[in-house]
Amino acid sequence: MKKYRYLILFVFILPVIIVSCEYEFVQPIKVTLPNSVSYATDIAPIFDANCTACHNGSYKFDLHTANSYNNLKNGGYITPPDATCQLYVNVSTGHSGVELSAADKALILKWLQDGALNN
Repeated sequence: MKKYRYLILFVFILPVIIVSCEYEFVQPIKVTLPNSVSYATDIAPIFDANCTACHNGSYKFDLHTANSYNNLKNGGYITPPDATCQLYVNVSTGHSGVELSAADKALILKWLQDGALNN
């Protein structure tokens, strides 16, 4: 009787396990970036379009174009200027339910890697 129990277990459970495994290939997104990234023309508009609903200066710090660079710099969000800084961690993981596009994330990362200049 014990033999049959293991056989039944093997015959019914193993196919379920095998069928439930699936492989999905995700094609990486190719993003074309400019040679240089300007804060004023490339980065600030991303914040205006995606972040200023919450970061408007009333509750959280202001990310409107006129104030955003100084607030990011003085708040320590762009130090060090690379993928480990708080700004990139927030935008790459979907901060507060806002999910930036791959192109916007890549643009912000390039700006950070280029030194996070206020240009």
